[in-house]
Amino acid sequence: MVEVREVGQVLGLGLVATAPVAAGATVLEEEPLWTVSIEKIFNDHAFLQRKDVQAIVAAVAAGDTAPERANALMRLYAGHALSRLDDDVKAKVWRLADSIRDAQSGDRCLVSVGLEEDEFAGRFGDVVDVSDDGDERAICKVRLDNEEHDFPRWRLKTARGLWRTNAVEFQGVGYVYERLSRVNHACGRGANCERVFNGERCALVATRSVKAGGELLLDYGDESERLLPSQTRRDRLFRAYGFACICDSCRAAYANYDAAELVNGDELRSVKSI
Repeated sequence: MVEVREVGQVLGLGLVATAPVAAGATVLEEEPLWTVSIEKIFNDHAFLQRKDVQAIVAAVAAGDTAPERANALMRLYAGHALSRLDDDVKAKVWRLADSIRDAQSGDRCLVSVGLEEDEFAGRFGDVVDVSDDGDERAICKVRLDNEEHDFPRWRLKTARGLWRTNAVEFQGVGYVYERLSRVNHACGRGANCERVFNGERCALVATRSVKAGGELLLDYGDESERLLPSQTRRDRLFRAYGFACICDSCRAAYANYDAAELVNGDELRSVKSI
């Protein structure tokens, strides 16, 4: 009924209907590849011994209940949990998109394709140092085997970036799904499907009919965000997922621009449109 395929130079991969989809139809259903929960975190004693983790736990114990604390723990644990997955599952996770690209010193990373293919693309390494530019153009020193090489930050996928880009939360647990992670965003009425959870399993259900060849689209925001001004929605999406939305609901603000001209960085990845 659906397949993952290229949907445009700017957007990259998406989920496309291979046959007409009726409103209310279940398009696909999946088990998660990667799961993180607060319960798992506090039952993992080895993880809790890490100094960076202890600092966050100490703040929570002292009464700091800001959501950012729980989010920081989830993101730290995501990399820890990813390293424990079976090799075939890890490979599927690393193939997913990382639209955040915020590699930091100490991160395990995967070098992605640059402006041109080179011998480094597809190799894993460890980030040794990051220049203090503070954005995706910062230069990262990465150890590959026994040699160190410099890469712009936007070329490096990390577990934290993969988690922030692809994880969805349900009842306090974060999940990453393989094909569901390929469903692109559209604001409000531009979306034509929704997620329906059954325990850890998640189904993609069409909310209106989709023609064969049409792209399946989700609204990444929650109900409360759908009435916000378009600029506010775009700002929130960019902070959360690292892309500037130019769906039909937002396109008017970019009427004088071509989608490719809106990309922030040296590769066509920061803008998602429909």
